Amino acid sequence: KNLGEEHNLSFTLNGPVKPLKHWLILWNLTAYRSQLVNSPGFNFGFNTFHFRVQNQFTLWGNWKAEFIGFYKHNHYWNVWYQDGFVQFDCSLSKKYNDWKFNITGTDIFGLREHQGGFDQGAVTSINYFVPEKQIFRVSAAYNFGNKRLKKQRERGTSSDDLKERT
Repeated sequence: KNLGEEHNLSFTLNGPVKPLKHWLILWNLTAYRSQLVNSPGFNFGFNTFHFRVQNQFTLWGNWKAEFIGFYKHNHYWNVWYQDGFVQFDCSLSKKYNDWKFNITGTDIFGLREHQGGFDQGAVTSINYFVPEKQIFRVSAAYNFGNKRLKKQRERGTSSDDLKERT
């Protein structure tokens, strides 16, 4: 049985910024107000936020590069407290005819760690978790299919649409 109900209110701001012709920044800031209710002795409220910045660069030879930073401030998940964390990812990609080549890196600086726990009077737990760090992948994908049908269905990503609008 749950200790109580969690009521959440969130507010999000996001948008594109294009400082240079071949550079697009997509950002997102979300603020939360959460309240644990119906749980005698454990009712509490808290404020928190997270921030994400995605830098996209169009390079020579139709290469694309991305660098993404993410920060999540101290927060709760029901009664579980979690310290803030930060993560940086990157990628390099190129499309060539029906091929797409990618090199990606997740948590490239090895900074993401989860620390936290809970305190419920007589029961206290301290937790520490580290997901896989500094994962690098290389991939190649080939697009099969009917060329006419594929051309009709060919759509850009939402970030490509934003680039065309800005």
